[in-house]
Amino acid sequence: MFGLFKSPNIKIEDTVKAPQSKVHRYWTTKGFREFYTNFRGGLALPKNIARNSESPKKIQEVFKLKGFQFGNWLSNEDRYNYLAAIYICLHDLNKVLKFKGANLGLDQNLVISFGARGSSGALAHYEPANLVINVTRYKRMDLINKQRAAVGQRPIELTKLERFVYTGGVGSFAHEYGHYLDYYFGSHYDVNPKAKALTAGSSTYPKRIKWPKTSKLRNLTEDILQKIIWQNEQKGIPSKYWNGLLDKDKKPHAYFAARNEIFARAFEQYIGFKLKKLGIQNKFLHKLKYTRSVYVPATQFKKVVPLFDKLIREMRMYF
Repeated sequence: MFGLFKSPNIKIEDTVKAPQSKVHRYWTTKGFREFYTNFRGGLALPKNIARNSESPKKIQEVFKLKGFQFGNWLSNEDRYNYLAAIYICLHDLNKVLKFKGANLGLDQNLVISFGARGSSGALAHYEPANLVINVTRYKRMDLINKQRAAVGQRPIELTKLERFVYTGGVGSFAHEYGHYLDYYFGSHYDVNPKAKALTAGSSTYPKRIKWPKTSKLRNLTEDILQKIIWQNEQKGIPSKYWNGLLDKDKKPHAYFAARNEIFARAFEQYIGFKLKKLGIQNKFLHKLKYTRSVYVPATQFKKVVPLFDKLIREMRMYF
């Protein structure tokens, strides 16, 4: 066992049927700090987070979420630990987004799932139709060593805490939340029959999409994509970054060059950039998961940050 609990005896259920938790005795200030400092460093957290982190209902209320789902393979201890980690992530995320009343759920629409809706090979994923972000459970030790053996590596032994912090969907939440903003605002606040997402979804079309002038969110999102894709948009000179997303036949990679994926990766970079300015590092919320070549280079990304600032300010007009 790791984390905060010596003998938790009340199971965290999906919030549509969970009773109010009564395990405050497990959440001492010292134990809570020992838990979260494994993946989060920087500014101290408010004391109320330690007091409320075991309550799904309380976290829903604070961030205006629809609810939580927990997979059958998650132990009671796992549920507590993932719930505590996501509470900290949401707290840090809103330090950047600053939605009114910490409304990260956008009026109780977002569901956060832990190990309940896994997708083969995915660390995490977002389901636009269901408004669900799923975070994959940490890996079993036997599966880790099976993968290592397949590439000729020796078996290793990791503690449960190490697997919680370094495997599974940890580090993917900011990326998936970027998808949530993309699809939710595109489907509800800047609606266009040609595309549900502000980015135009999985299209790899590199040129500027000419949205109506009244589509502020779509045009601001387009500004971000064009700044990433082109070195000189007017002259049609692509960026080195975009050229790196082409396959051997000079065609855009179906996944890495998809507009929604470029946006989500840039969004997680934006969150990491802003948190670093605040002196915060949160590995559960954001960490590089792919080769660095699929992330916008730092010098280029600095030009993208002000455009993200404009987009987030416009989103705050609604929340």
